[in-house]
Amino acid sequence: MDNTVKIDIITIGDKLPNWANEAVFDYQKRFHSMADFSLSIKAIAPKKRTKTANISNIVAAESAALIAAIPNHYHAIALDVAGQQMSSEALATQLDNYHSQGDNLAILIGGPDGFDDTVRQRVDGRWSVSRLTLPHPLVRVLIVETLYRSVSILHQHPYHRASTMR
Repeated sequence: MDNTVKIDIITIGDKLPNWANEAVFDYQKRFHSMADFSLSIKAIAPKKRTKTANISNIVAAESAALIAAIPNHYHAIALDVAGQQMSSEALATQLDNYHSQGDNLAILIGGPDGFDDTVRQRVDGRWSVSRLTLPHPLVRVLIVETLYRSVSILHQHPYHRASTMR
């Protein structure tokens, strides 16, 4: 049995500025030293928005694409401004629970207009990285860094520079 927790970030938005791509790539590389966790990003192209586009239809289509991209038997979490906020240590505990239970994790990031209730009904939980409205490139960097920080806590790696858990 593979004891690696697979974390898939599934996001609407396939183009990031160079600074965001570089930051995300840097944290993805760091995950290679954490053999019991792996991180991948599945970017889905956003639907075209025009002045006359029906935003509700676009959000519904993007929401359906997010749901369809969740691998079978994965625990699904949506990033949502109204979701649960956690400390790095609490997230580390949650990731440790996924590891203990052999669960893989899909983290969904909606498009510029968010997602609809079909996503909220499908996921197993909702997390918030902030109550602030943040640009998507920054959210992607924040969630990848936050995941790395929490895994580093589990490994007692000095990256976090705070109390350790194990």
